[in-house]
Amino acid sequence: MATGGSGIYLRPGDIHFGGDGLVVRTLLGSCVAVTLWHARYRIGGMCHVVFPSEPRGDCDNRYMRCALGHFMDQVLSRRTAPREYRVGLFGGGNMFPGVAPPGTLAVGTRNVELARTLLAKHGFDIDQEEVGGIAYRKVQLSLLSGAVEVRATDVDPAGQRNVL
Repeated sequence: MATGGSGIYLRPGDIHFGGDGLVVRTLLGSCVAVTLWHARYRIGGMCHVVFPSEPRGDCDNRYMRCALGHFMDQVLSRRTAPREYRVGLFGGGNMFPGVAPPGTLAVGTRNVELARTLLAKHGFDIDQEEVGGIAYRKVQLSLLSGAVEVRATDVDPAGQRNVL
C-alpha cells in the first residue's frame, strides 16, 4: 500500500479500512475490489483481491475469504452491521480472452462469483457493481463522502486500448 498526499493506493492484496477522510485508489484487471462505506459514521474501505481460491497456511488478503474476513473484523469492532454499509464490487475483467480451457471460467469471473457469494453470506448487499468484460478499471473511493468513481479502459485483443 502506498500513501501520498490525501490518498492511498492499493496494490494487489492490499486492504484499507478507516474513517480518515482519505481517497483510496486501485487499478484492476482480473482482480476484484470491494468497497464499503458507512454514511452515518463516515467509515469504510477497499480491498484489492487477486485470487478466488483458498490460501494455504496463514490468511492472506490476496484471497477473497481472508480480505472479507478482515472487513468483517473491522465492521464488528466498530459495532456496526454489514447491512448498514453501501457496498461496491468492481473488476473481474477477462484480461486474456480465449486462454481459459473450454468449460472453465476465467479467473476474473471466478473472483466476481466468489465475492458475490461471500458478501451475501456475511450479510452485505451490493449497491454498485461494474464487473466483467475485457477491461482494466481504475477505482477510487472517497472515505469522506463515500463516492466511488470507476474509469474503465477497454482492452482490445489486438493490443489497442480504448478508454470507455
